[in-house]
Amino acid sequence: MKARIALCLGIVSLAIPLSTVVAEDVNEIFVRTKKFIDAENYPKALEELEWAKKEIEKLHYSKLDSVFPEALGDFKATKGTSQSAMGFLTFEKKYRKDGERKGIDLSYVGGGAGGMASGFAAFGRMAAAMGGNQPGTDSFRLKGRTASVSDKGRNSELSIFLEGGGILKLEAEKETDLKALAESLELDKIESYISGK
Repeated sequence: MKARIALCLGIVSLAIPLSTVVAEDVNEIFVRTKKFIDAENYPKALEELEWAKKEIEKLHYSKLDSVFPEALGDFKATKGTSQSAMGFLTFEKKYRKDGERKGIDLSYVGGGAGGMASGFAAFGRMAAAMGGNQPGTDSFRLKGRTASVSDKGRNSELSIFLEGGGILKLEAEKETDLKALAESLELDKIESYISGK
């Protein structure tokens, strides 16, 4: 029973809109952590560090939300959502015109510096370079980065493989000029924050 409750809570917490996030003061958590360390109560210190990590992740997601553009062409951004699992972070922001259900989805898939996320992006760059001549796929360079655009049924998907690891994706209906929208992105600003520079 406890396992089922924990699983349900985990699933619910996977994709929380950032507008619902309430952050605890991280500095207060570190003050408590230091007190537990001084008292050699290391189990409690580790527990506090876990809470600090969760609060810093909330701040990170909020910062990502501000780094992503507020508009793409005539489409306005909704509040971003995030998911985290197995060392990977997915952050997505949807762009819509007033009253329309369809629009543009901009997402980032990655993780911390190095590790699986960097290898994942490197593999994607290699695959894009080698598979650029496949039907329905076009590989190209975008502001010094490897990118590819491919057909996904009624939609098109454009992937930008970031040098620091991770992938930015734009997805919209086929008639949308994804390349022009991708050119409008401040990729240096986005990548600088994501890579911690």
